[in-house]
Amino acid sequence: VTKDSKRFETTAGRIVFNRQCLPEDFPYINYKMVSSDMSALVNECCDRYTISAVEPILDAIKYAGFHYATRAG
Repeated sequence: VTKDSKRFETTAGRIVFNRQCLPEDFPYINYKMVSSDMSALVNECCDRYTISAVEPILDAIKYAGFHYATRAG
């Protein structure tokens, strides 16, 4: 993947998460997220964006989680 003309290694799941769930201006998340990381992400989104902008982000995270969890079994 390239970001700001720099190449780096990542996973397919991280690409999907960053592109489907996060706004384009949000920094790319390239590490395994645990529940405390998810809490920090939600807090950072609430600090950066208005409530009306955070709602679709949280919905996208929720739907992606349900979608891929049901496919994975």
